Amino acid sequence: KDADSLRRQQGFFLSWLSERLDNADLVPQLNRAMCQEKWQEGAVLKRLLGGKDVEHLFREYRDSFSSDHPPSTDDHRRLFQRT
Repeated sequence: KDADSLRRQQGFFLSWLSERLDNADLVPQLNRAMCQEKWQEGAVLKRLLGGKDVEHLFREYRDSFSSDHPPSTDDHRRLFQRT
């Protein structure tokens, strides 16, 4: 996959996390933390996720789509229109 496609998928996942965790400020908080703190193997992200495991959340995100293929832009639009 090209870099733009990967960034788009990461953006969709972060958007889903914001919705799932009911935290509209998740992305700005993550950005701020990454500028101000050391990465420390994902400890910053885990803290922002309320201690939840990012791998578990990603599996939940992936499973939120009905098919077994990677979600497309249209899949994401349908997912967020339901909420």
